[in-house]
Amino acid sequence: ELCRCFGVNTTILKLGRLNTFIPFSPSLSFFMNVPRLMHTIQLPYGDPRRTQLPPALLNAIYPWGAHLSTSPNLHMYEPAFLERVTGALSSTPREPSSTVVHLIQAEVLVSNYFFTMSRFLEGRYHCSAAVALALSCRLTKIRSSADQGRGLAARQPVHGRDYTLPPPRDAIEEGERIRGFWFVYALDKAWAVALG
Repeated sequence: ELCRCFGVNTTILKLGRLNTFIPFSPSLSFFMNVPRLMHTIQLPYGDPRRTQLPPALLNAIYPWGAHLSTSPNLHMYEPAFLERVTGALSSTPREPSSTVVHLIQAEVLVSNYFFTMSRFLEGRYHCSAAVALALSCRLTKIRSSADQGRGLAARQPVHGRDYTLPPPRDAIEEGERIRGFWFVYALDKAWAVALG
């Protein structure tokens, strides 16, 4: 809708942002499975698998796509995309569902974006949000003895929130959760040291 206001072809703009982002995604702490994400994005509107993808995740990719692009047409929308993602993250309902991992990814991307732009306070804020979400859905407990049977640890909310993730559908989803924890951990510790 934002692009329509500016008179830009949304399909071209969307593909441009994604195609610009994907080659750089590993260096931007993108832990989601790229082929699965691309498949989900290309599903028709109304498909239940597509509706599980929160808008905050795609909106977190767009500022990076615009920033990394060599096209002035994309680069000029970077501030608008950034405003859109911060709004999406602040208004996204925090429901106990599989989309929490997508929200963690969005927070990591936005945090990295702000750190890259030397906007450290905002970067720290979104990094802290990623840490809180990762702890709240107990990504630290995957495959640990404390996770077996969802014992006492599962009944104790972290930071006032208790997200009970459903079991992973497959090895890819489990891998995303494991990588997600380690990417959040590394991001938090690296910037804690850098910022004193």
